[in-house]
Amino acid sequence: GSALSLKSFLSDSIVATVRRATATVPVKKNRLELTAAQGCELLDVEYEPVEVRVTALVDEIAGITEVATPVLVCDGLRRDTVFELTFLPGKYIDVKPEKVQVSVKVSRYVNNVVTVPVEYVKFPSEINLGFLPQDVNVAYEVLEADTGKVKPGDFSVQLLFDDYARCVVLGKIGDLERKFTVTSAPSYVKNIKVVGVESIEQMVDSSVVSVDKNVERW
Repeated sequence: GSALSLKSFLSDSIVATVRRATATVPVKKNRLELTAAQGCELLDVEYEPVEVRVTALVDEIAGITEVATPVLVCDGLRRDTVFELTFLPGKYIDVKPEKVQVSVKVSRYVNNVVTVPVEYVKFPSEINLGFLPQDVNVAYEVLEADTGKVKPGDFSVQLLFDDYARCVVLGKIGDLERKFTVTSAPSYVKNIKVVGVESIEQMVDSSVVSVDKNVERW
């Protein structure tokens, strides 16, 4: 049962053989301390290989259930990066392959704009909506890897009559752009806002009379 056996005995030397065994074991993924650069995000981490072939003494092979990688530390990642790590020392004699590759996928945030129709909520029928924008631009940030997933139909924009009337009556037409509310958007986009509502003052001026008739509701 010993890993060392006496092969032969000569007059002034001993010849012995070391009994070895091999086994396939999983790669133990040690701690990762990775951060993306500002404006970027870590997407995924993959190890290759996920199993290795170890060689050890017969008496010790059963106790080797995994082979560990060292702690991986890296800050400020801006792009996809591949790290090559050497396995930590263990009771094994040999391990194949000798290294593991850690592939880190990184994507940066980009600015995009979509045009979205406006839903006017609780506006009296006598308000002429033809004077107001039927579509607005919605700006957002999205990971470059997800840009192809975003569709205009993923967004909804509303303007409430109460917000509209308040801006008109208080003479704060310039604030009206901020009253357009994005009520739905994909979960993977951020910094969403309505932008570029042009000529809004002229549009509102044309419908102020109608608003005045309904201001008692507010």
